[in-house]
Amino acid sequence: MNKNMKTGKEKFCYLTPAFPKSAFMLMIIICKKADPDKAILIYPSQEIFPTIDEAIANVSKDEKLFKEHDDLFVKNTAILIPLTFENHYPLRREFWDGETYDFSLADRVSAFVRASVSPDLYQVLVTPVLINKKWQFTAPLPFLPTEDNKTVDQFMLHSNWQVDVRAKYAGIYKMEKPEYIDLETKQITPKNLNPQVDNRVN
Repeated sequence: MNKNMKTGKEKFCYLTPAFPKSAFMLMIIICKKADPDKAILIYPSQEIFPTIDEAIANVSKDEKLFKEHDDLFVKNTAILIPLTFENHYPLRREFWDGETYDFSLADRVSAFVRASVSPDLYQVLVTPVLINKKWQFTAPLPFLPTEDNKTVDQFMLHSNWQVDVRAKYAGIYKMEKPEYIDLETKQITPKNLNPQVDNRVN
């Protein structure tokens, strides 16, 4: 995990974050102004929140990531993914010591788009960071569960994702069926069709 979270003097893995029992994350839909009906990117928000209102309020942060692309806009319709807490995943001191690779935006987008097609097969790793005495929770990775948690172990050992060194646990959440949500009216409709996605920002 990200070694920038270390100072060399801290204690490791001693605080238990209060993971929400249920939470929500959004996947915002990015389109070109010249072709507003075609999604070129579906971006999964990093943070998860205990309420839909908080998740929607955070969309403005995600929009800033695409401001340099004047020809793009965020659709008013997003994909809402409900999450249900299942269990703690114990963190280990060694997770902050190994060689790290860059877990790219493309890697994460591809993983969540794939998982949203068959959500009943996936769990979601949720990681904590303590900022101003308040826990914030991010969802880096959906994964197919195995008995030995090998996928999660490898991600924790080798990715550069930020996880607070003080946290004793990450969280494992069940991925519930995604739905469409209007970001203005908050009206929710069933997600029966997947938008056409290019998954590239040109």
